[in-house]
Amino acid sequence: MTRRRLIVRSAARTDILRYVRYLLEHDARAAAERFPDAVDHALERLLDMPGIGVLQAFTHPQHSKRNLRHIFSLKSRKVH
Repeated sequence: MTRRRLIVRSAARTDILRYVRYLLEHDARAAAERFPDAVDHALERLLDMPGIGVLQAFTHPQHSKRNLRHIFSLKSRKVH
């Protein structure tokens, strides 16, 4: 079986670095150091199981036509 290839766009890399910077600015150095590895682990899981998560219908026009999956739930946040 051919392994799928994952493309991490520059915008995603920028978001990852922005979040690491945010953690560092908020005195969460240990979390900032763990975060890139956690992202790599999550991306590996997506490669292994691309259908993971529940297909999500979003109401926001920007996301309504995308094939996105809702992988985790934050009870305090509404998903658009």
